Amino acid sequence: GSKCRVPGAGCRVPTKSREHLINKLLKRIIAPGARFQVPRAEKGRKPQNLKHACPAQALARQANSQTLNPDRDSNFQTHPTPCGLPKKFYLCSGFGVNISIMAQIKIFSGRATRYLAEKIALSYGQPLGEVQVTVFSDGEFNTSFEENLRGHDVFIVQSTFPPAENLFELLMLVDAAKRASARHIIVVIPYFGFARQDRKDKPRVPITAKLIANLITAAGVSRIITIDLHADQIQGFFDLPVDHLYASSIFLPYIRNMNLSNLVFASPDTGGTRRAAAYAKAMDTGFVICYKQRLKANMVETMQLIGDVKGKDVILLDDIIDTGGTITKAAQIMVDNGANSVRCMCTHPILSGNAYDRLENSAFDEIVVTDTIPLKRTSSKIKVLTTADLLADVIKRVENFESISSLFQFK
Repeated sequence: GSKCRVPGAGCRVPTKSREHLINKLLKRIIAPGARFQVPRAEKGRKPQNLKHACPAQALARQANSQTLNPDRDSNFQTHPTPCGLPKKFYLCSGFGVNISIMAQIKIFSGRATRYLAEKIALSYGQPLGEVQVTVFSDGEFNTSFEENLRGHDVFIVQSTFPPAENLFELLMLVDAAKRASARHIIVVIPYFGFARQDRKDKPRVPITAKLIANLITAAGVSRIITIDLHADQIQGFFDLPVDHLYASSIFLPYIRNMNLSNLVFASPDTGGTRRAAAYAKAMDTGFVICYKQRLKANMVETMQLIGDVKGKDVILLDDIIDTGGTITKAAQIMVDNGANSVRCMCTHPILSGNAYDRLENSAFDEIVVTDTIPLKRTSSKIKVLTTADLLADVIKRVENFESISSLFQFK
C-alpha cells in the first residue's frame, strides 16, 4: 500500500524483490542468515487470505490455530515498527518456518547479590552483564551499564536486605535501564527486605513495605520476581505483575531424599500455619504449631506446642531466621516433648546479632537455607541450597509466556 514502506500485495514490484525486502526486514529481528518464504500471487491475481496490505504483517498474523492471536490472547504483545510489524510474534510452519521472534534478554546484578546472579546467568546459559558502580569519597555512588540495552528485556537481580543502599542501588539501576531505552525491566528480588513492616501494628508508624512497592513502581519496573514474601498480601501493594515463587520447589525434593519415616512438619508461630499445612499435604503427613507471645521485637516471652511430636522427625519451617530466638526455642520444645530429631528449613537466612552462636548451640540436627541472602560466616549445622536454577527457569518462562504456577503444583 501507499502508506507502507515495504512493497505488498498489489505493488508492481517483482516478487523476488519483495522476498528480498521482507527477508532483510526480518533479519533485523531474528538472526542473520534466516530465510523466509513470502506468499506469492498468481499471475494477474492478488495473494489469497491476506487481510493486510503489508506482507510483513501477513507473515506475523497468518498462522495456524496454535499461533498466538492478538485479538484473543492477552499475552500477545505487539510493538509496532514503521510498517506495523510486531516485534513479538510467531511464524507458522506453512511458510517453511516455525520459530518465535523474541526480544533479546540481558541479566545484570547489583553488588549485594552478584554471587547469586552469576549462578543464575550460568544456569540460564549466558554471561552476566557488566555493571559499574563508582563510589565517591563522601560515600555517594553512581551506577552505569557497560553495554547496550536498547530494545532488550533487562533482568536486574538484587535482594533488598539492609543496608538501605541495596534498595537504592536497585532503583538507580532500574532508572539507568529505563533511560537507556530497555524494552522491559524485570527486577528479580530474591529477598524482599522490609517485608515485615506490612501493616500498622501501632499508631504513628509507616507501612514501609508499601512505600518500597511505590518506589519500585515509580522507578519504571515492568515486572517483579521474588521468593517467599513474608506476607502474601504484599503482592497487592504493586500495580504491576508479581511472580511470587516458593522455596518449597527446592526444599521438598531435598526432604524426600532424606527418607524420614516418622516425618512431621512444624511452624514456629501461628503465622506460618499455612506454610506447614502446604508441606504436610505435599508429603502426606501431619503438622504441629507453636504458639508464641513476644515481649518485644526479637524477644519471645512464652511458647507452647500444639500437637504431638513424640518419636517424630520434626522439620520446622520458616521464611526468615533473624536473631534465631524463636526458631531455637521451638527446637528445644520439640526435643522436650520427645521428638526423635529436629531440623529446620528456612528461605531467608538474615542471621543477625548472635544468631550463629544460637544455632550452633541449639537442638537442631541440621539447618537448611537458601542463598537469597549471603551468609556472613560458615557453620557446621547450616547447609545452603541454591535458588539459581529456579530463578533461571522462571526467567525463561517469563520470556516464553509459559506457566510459572505449574512449578509449584506438587502431587
